[in-house]
Amino acid sequence: MLIAPTEISSADGPCTWQLVTPGAYPISIYFVEMANETTVELYDENMQLSQEIKEGGLSFDAKTNILNVAHDGVGSFKAVVKAQTYHD
Repeated sequence: MLIAPTEISSADGPCTWQLVTPGAYPISIYFVEMANETTVELYDENMQLSQEIKEGGLSFDAKTNILNVAHDGVGSFKAVVKAQTYHD
């Protein structure tokens, strides 16, 4: 469960994370680095594809407090994840 900003990064081979924040705080993820033609897929709480990320410097704001992140195992990435603390 995310309370403070957290960094995630790729490991050897494909990997998946389920990120959760407390209460009604949606998740925000910023991709710091993407290398060697890597792909990261972002899925909502129902495992519906929300976004595919292929380059660094991009961010994504989830609509809920659950975000599933899947790395294809090719290349590498580093991302910072945090709970959004603002409301529209």
